[in-house]
Amino acid sequence: CDETATELEVDFNPFDTKAIDEALKLATAKNSQISEKKAALVALENAKERLLAQASVDVAAKHEVRRGVSDVAKRIADIRSDISDRMQMLTKQKRDCESFWRLVDEIGHRGADLHRRCQAINDAVIFTPSPDHVLACRSDAKTLKADVAKIKERVQKANAEHPKLGGKGEKKLITVITACNTAISEALALPEPPPSTDESMRDSSHSQSTVVDATRGDALAAASSTTADMIEEDGELTDEDTVEPEYQGRSKRTEETSDAVMREELTA
Repeated sequence: CDETATELEVDFNPFDTKAIDEALKLATAKNSQISEKKAALVALENAKERLLAQASVDVAAKHEVRRGVSDVAKRIADIRSDISDRMQMLTKQKRDCESFWRLVDEIGHRGADLHRRCQAINDAVIFTPSPDHVLACRSDAKTLKADVAKIKERVQKANAEHPKLGGKGEKKLITVITACNTAISEALALPEPPPSTDESMRDSSHSQSTVVDATRGDALAAASSTTADMIEEDGELTDEDTVEPEYQGRSKRTEETSDAVMREELTA
């Protein structure tokens, strides 16, 4: 019983999917052993009754046996209750954890979409992008920045109160946040849209047909980043998501430094 209680008290990070699954598996296994413990308790109760029926047994010894058997019965009942509570708590934590990672995936896809839109604007050399497109990218970047900050805050709080999130979960989180931060920087660095004097230029479904100066086009094209390619173009992000080949242009030292800084932020 004491061993079971100790195993059930193991702590873990609430965003560690693997740790939650292992804890839930352990609690389920312990719960299945309760029937065996109850059967053993019945046998112990029968042995107690036979002992108490013997006149040759000292009265004080009989009282000691009664207390011992009662303590065992109470302990088994407490363990059964603890296991039930633990399983309910773990089930809820698993749902919350899955919800958290779905949110991370959703934010990651938003970051990838923002990067593609910014890249299209920066790469435009024939047509001037609509001012509405530029303003929409900036607005989405501000919203994305706030959502990324909330994610980081939740992870920092969890890391401070529980074992630090590591492994594939930490790697995936750093990948998504880094990609989103790059997309946000791209959006906020977009050039100011020219003032419009024609109402038709306000229509976000079309681009202006003004030719962009080649020098400006080259400068903007050089400023674009490929960070969002870290995230899959289609489907949900998986724990195996890693930095794509486009990152090979950056030095290994720069990548390691960036990841180290991000890890420090998550554990701050």
